[in-house]
Amino acid sequence: MNLTNTKNSELGRAVSFDASYIGRIRSGKRGIPKHQPFLEPAAAYFARNLKENYQRKVAADVLCPGKTLPEDREALTRLITAFLLTDASSEADSVGRLILGLSNMPAAPELPVLTKNAENKPLSQGSVPLPIECFYGNAGKRQAVDRFLTGLLNLETPIDFLFHSDEDMSWLYEDPSFAKRWAFLLIAHLRKGSHIRIIHEIGRDVNEMMEAVQKWLPIYMEGDIEPWYYPRIRDGLYHRSLFVASSHAALVSDSVGHDTEGMLNLLIQEPAAVNALEQEFRNLFSLCKSLMSVHREGAWADERLSDLLKASGTMYIAAGVPWLPDPEDTKEQDCIELIHLPEPSVLREKGVRPLLPGLTGFADKPVYAEEFSAYLERVLDRLTCDPHFFIRFMALIPDNIVLIVKEFCGAFLNRASAPFTSFYVQEQGMTSSFYEYLYRLASRRAGKEESIRALRQYMEALKD
Repeated sequence: MNLTNTKNSELGRAVSFDASYIGRIRSGKRGIPKHQPFLEPAAAYFARNLKENYQRKVAADVLCPGKTLPEDREALTRLITAFLLTDASSEADSVGRLILGLSNMPAAPELPVLTKNAENKPLSQGSVPLPIECFYGNAGKRQAVDRFLTGLLNLETPIDFLFHSDEDMSWLYEDPSFAKRWAFLLIAHLRKGSHIRIIHEIGRDVNEMMEAVQKWLPIYMEGDIEPWYYPRIRDGLYHRSLFVASSHAALVSDSVGHDTEGMLNLLIQEPAAVNALEQEFRNLFSLCKSLMSVHREGAWADERLSDLLKASGTMYIAAGVPWLPDPEDTKEQDCIELIHLPEPSVLREKGVRPLLPGLTGFADKPVYAEEFSAYLERVLDRLTCDPHFFIRFMALIPDNIVLIVKEFCGAFLNRASAPFTSFYVQEQGMTSSFYEYLYRLASRRAGKEESIRALRQYMEALKD
């Protein structure tokens, strides 16, 4: 944008995005969207505006080093599009932030007293519903959402919530105090037995998806929530939000592009209208796929992980200690483990509790130096004899996290400390991002021979 002297408003008009959204991309607060409705128009805009010789030379040094830019505008557009698609550094950052966020997530938060806002009245519980209520713009949507969730807390029975939105999410995150209250309200509903089914907008780029999942982590870790996604690309012009509390109320809004300022938000309690909107959600849901499964019980985690291990493909594992997959699960397929072993003094004096004990063969109790050393002998033997088994030493993955990925198959992300939570990711974009993250970490580390030497040195240190 600097090279072509492009203003936020000019690029915004070219790609039908709000100028403030372009500003957030430019400042680094948002990643570059990786979906066609943004990339191709943006690439075409820059291809048209790289006119001067100095501009084309600088662009060539970045886009095709050692070559000149294509004269054909369509070829140049394709080159710029490919460059924007393959810029993965921000994706790696978003994966790293998600992993750190999961690792550092505190135990189940104690909820504050969720008092009603002064403007809020309780949602109708009698036979005569309140009329449709209108709210406007981002501030109005926050008021409507607060009224929707707070009013339903008065009901004694659990609620089946159905959520979908592909609108710009600035209404939620531009006010941090409201975002916090929103999370507390959803957690309060989950703790009284309610269930949430949410359809995420997969048309957002992977950065935004990872950021959205990170923001939802405190809610996911409460348990009874199902994330789904619609797998096809839409044009991104017309957007809709639909929040339904089954048989009770609905909140609906529409917007064009990324401009939500002044848009109408309707809070509806009329039973027939609520039922019609619930059917609209279920019609969309019938076309969706599971984004990921979330659970807090080990048996479920073991079952889903077993399915992943049996699938074909190169496997990356990041965990505190190495573990030995069944040779039948990795037959003729590479298995690369990224590990960070505990200090020998800790093993000798306090022991360490293994991650996913069932998979390593350890009992669910602290492991001490002697037992751990015997286990490492088996790891060393496998490392020496199996041409498909590799270890890389590194300390970037937190010691309470296990991440196992097979490209094109799925990713298993486990938090092995309270609150214990497992995520089984099936959506291909997120799976590829986890895979690429571990692939890049592993590619910076030493080869097999050096890993064997380092493991032997560590085992000698355990004997001291």
